[in-house]
Amino acid sequence: MQEVFRPAVRWIVVNDKNEVLLVQHKKGNWAIPGGGLDFWENLLDWLKREFMEELGVDIKIGKMIFLQDFLFEKNWKKAHSLEYFFLIENYKDFEKIKETYQKSSHSFELKDVKFFSLENFPENFKPQNLKKVLQKYFENKQNFNCEYVSGI
Repeated sequence: MQEVFRPAVRWIVVNDKNEVLLVQHKKGNWAIPGGGLDFWENLLDWLKREFMEELGVDIKIGKMIFLQDFLFEKNWKKAHSLEYFFLIENYKDFEKIKETYQKSSHSFELKDVKFFSLENFPENFKPQNLKKVLQKYFENKQNFNCEYVSGI
């Protein structure tokens, strides 16, 4: 059985209405933007580069608010993933995200990009655990600590 370990970084953009930026992949699922890290790649440098490639926006990285750890087995493969979720502070630079992402070098990976309130998140959104963490964050921004969730 093949074993895979892959860390990933994801970014959370929250606008002044407490809406969260989600991307819809070509397969139809909605998610927090991000992706897997390559070997010998710094988390924050990768985050900036990946963001520019996928959405065409230079970002200011804030604090990490969520760490997701999960294991799964599928088709003779065991996988372990750690996903680091960071807040992005310059949310106002996303007012024209529909235009900027379509001009980015990796726009072919996405079907749509849109802000959603927590109450209106699409049903096919992943990871579902993030909605609970974001609710806690919105309720207590000043004293919020990073959340750890295990999907083992």
